[in-house]
Amino acid sequence: MNTLSNFDVNELILQLHGELKFAFEVANSTGKQAGMQMQKLKVKFGKQNLAEVNDDDEESILLNSDRYPSDEDWELEVDYKYGDPVPDVPSSENWSVGTNSQLVLERLANNDIIEIKGVSTYWKSKLFDEGIKSVGDLAKTSNEKIISICNKYGSMKPLEFQTKVLLLVRDFKPLKFKIFANIPLFYLLEKPMLELKRIFQNKLSGPEISELRAIASIVFLCFDKDLSSKFKMELLSN
Repeated sequence: MNTLSNFDVNELILQLHGELKFAFEVANSTGKQAGMQMQKLKVKFGKQNLAEVNDDDEESILLNSDRYPSDEDWELEVDYKYGDPVPDVPSSENWSVGTNSQLVLERLANNDIIEIKGVSTYWKSKLFDEGIKSVGDLAKTSNEKIISICNKYGSMKPLEFQTKVLLLVRDFKPLKFKIFANIPLFYLLEKPMLELKRIFQNKLSGPEISELRAIASIVFLCFDKDLSSKFKMELLSN
């Protein structure tokens, strides 16, 4: 479930896109992409605090407090149904291990787990109690322990958080040119391909740019938006 600080249609679409992209990445990595479908989409709408409503304003509209809780943020929840595993599908590149597969994960290993998208203060506290304080801790936690934590708290959220982190384990060719190190990482996702080709002219080929964009996409999928927007291209550089 993703939390929205303010309701904005574009933000809602962006969050939904992120949810679906994460689901398909997971489905692809496990060979369950065939027959995958979205089962349920729920948006919980918050409302203005009653204390902020002017009592003299007779035209103020008060929403049903059961359906639109005043103490809650706007939230988006998406449920999926995965298909049966596709036979003879090779392992996804997201899970391959090579020379550069753990470069990004290693550089972000010391980040606090609260910076993982979806980790609330509640889950930070619970994971801290389990000795999981950083992105690196979460990545190294055994599957058995993660499942045990899920069972303990009656939620699959800890497994979801770890899956997001492990999506960073992916082989790619790091950027070799330091002149691009201080360019914001979000340029890879925000700028059209033609503009990126001009920026990296005579330095990177189209497929190489696409490769970096794929990694950047996973980074923005896994981490809090405010944090991700501060990342520079140096994160993907040698």
